[in-house]
Amino acid sequence: MAKLVQQMADLYEVVQKHVDPRSKDWFITSSILVPITIIAVYLLIVKRWGPRFMANRAPYKIEPLVAAYNLSNILICTYLVFRSVQLWFKMDYSFLCQPFDKEETEDNREYANLVWGYAALKVWDLLDTIFFVLRKKDRHVSFLHVYHHSTMVFGGYLGCKFILNGGLTLIGVINSFVHIVMYSYYLYTTLFPNSRPSLGVKKSITLLQLTQFTILIIHNILPFLQPNCEVERFWCLVLLVQASFMFAMFADFYIKNYTTAKEAKKMN
Repeated sequence: MAKLVQQMADLYEVVQKHVDPRSKDWFITSSILVPITIIAVYLLIVKRWGPRFMANRAPYKIEPLVAAYNLSNILICTYLVFRSVQLWFKMDYSFLCQPFDKEETEDNREYANLVWGYAALKVWDLLDTIFFVLRKKDRHVSFLHVYHHSTMVFGGYLGCKFILNGGLTLIGVINSFVHIVMYSYYLYTTLFPNSRPSLGVKKSITLLQLTQFTILIIHNILPFLQPNCEVERFWCLVLLVQASFMFAMFADFYIKNYTTAKEAKKMN
């Protein structure tokens, strides 16, 4: 037991050497217990407390609140994408190989703040599921939906802790762009509930999400093909596995909802 404790302590020391000191006292990243607690409470709300609370209640009519929430996501994501791309041009960002830059510059500090903003946004995104529960849209609270939101919160923690700039932050920019499109659609359907949702639009959004994961898979394979690229291979592997898993789940969702279902409808 003493040996195991010592090994854990040694591992902790190794990990701490790679922690970015700028994120030491930030919300979400001050302790690993913060994202774990947030995710645990989120899961309890959407899987246990929320359904029990709504069991004998009618769906809440909170469309104005949901519309405001969707608009806030659009505005925040637009700013994150716009400012990140501006900094990319200033920093000569390379899609092929962009190592982590430890130099303390004004641009790097601002980019670090953008990464933190993205991580905080992933916590804000959890309200999306809670609104589904309050409106009794239980079909939307799927394993894919809950898993995605949960892992993005923890991913935001890891990003702030270890990857405050460099090529691996591409995930935040691409994901924010996808969310601009997605929440714009949500806002439209909330403001115009009587308009019939277009299957083509929903299908296109899912294809956009699949494209997102395809880009991330390719992006995280590239450093392994370049021996002189100094991007951290460990984090490339982590993101590669996660992006591949998400691609598989979204592809399964796409096939079941837009291919298999369509063929079954034709047969009927």
